[in-house]
Amino acid sequence: MLLIAFASCHAKAQVNSLLKEGNRSYNKQKYDAAEKSYSDALNKEPDSYGANFNKGDALFKQGKYKEATGYFDRAAGLEKDRAKQEQGYYNLGNSYLKQDDYASSINAYKKALKINPDDLHAKYNLSYAIAKRNNKQRQQQKQQTAQNKSNSDQQNKPGQNNQPSPQNGQNQNPQYKNTPSHDQSGMSDAEAEQILSAINNNEEKIRQRLFDSRKGAPYRTDKPW
Repeated sequence: MLLIAFASCHAKAQVNSLLKEGNRSYNKQKYDAAEKSYSDALNKEPDSYGANFNKGDALFKQGKYKEATGYFDRAAGLEKDRAKQEQGYYNLGNSYLKQDDYASSINAYKKALKINPDDLHAKYNLSYAIAKRNNKQRQQQKQQTAQNKSNSDQQNKPGQNNQPSPQNGQNQNPQYKNTPSHDQSGMSDAEAEQILSAINNNEEKIRQRLFDSRKGAPYRTDKPW
């Protein structure tokens, strides 16, 4: 039993040493070296929150957003500590946002806010993601309207047979509608907007401080443990 306990402590010490080594590289902006150290830590302890979260951070900094999502998602699922869970979901939202996957980023930010409703950064990023999604839907609706008009003009030209529009799933240009959504976070868009109302009203000064030099881009990614 003593031998098993010693081996376990030794492995844990190795993981901690690798995490510290990775953090030193990360702080020097040597993200590829940091990724390697975190990968080595994961090889020794696959269920380590720190190793998963930190590798996600290193990947994110290298622009490998799709790969990063898996590690942030896993980190959030592994950790029982609510603060760490919230950071996992927050960074997960950032990774999805970088891929223009607005639905997934919104869902992740909502999960973060379910844990910590006072996280102003998550509130701001959620509002940003919702705005980007709504703008995309408006653009899709405009394109659909223009396409429908073009099709109608073609069908109504003299000398052409007016064929019925495709039915039963044959339409190649589906309609997009702004409908209230309710996802796995247990929070509807309407509820999310209510949370964000504090930013638009009483916390306007705080909101302004959340804008970084990118002038309205999402702010802050939580750093490695």
